[in-house]
Amino acid sequence: AFKEEIELMVTNGFTQEEIDAAKSGWLQSQEVTRSQDASLAGKMTNNLRLDRTMTWDKNFEEKVGKLTMSDINKAMAKHIKLDKMTYVKAGDFEKSDKTIKP
Repeated sequence: AFKEEIELMVTNGFTQEEIDAAKSGWLQSQEVTRSQDASLAGKMTNNLRLDRTMTWDKNFEEKVGKLTMSDINKAMAKHIKLDKMTYVKAGDFEKSDKTIKP
């Protein structure tokens, strides 16, 4: 099922509604992260290590906000290659429901 979904995404692309929801959710999560002291301290520490400022983050968020459906779908089709992906199943299949086959 996972492989089929990835293939559909590469073939058909994302809808505008899906992109709007994803961008909105991601941008909101960035704002929430900045409102939590521990997360903000981690972000600032990481920025120091990467020689970045919070302005870099602001600019990155603005760029994500400006991405179009076409931009995203072209990038996904260019970079996602099903024949180069590795699929892994993990778990204790002996204990799982016998009707589910690994």
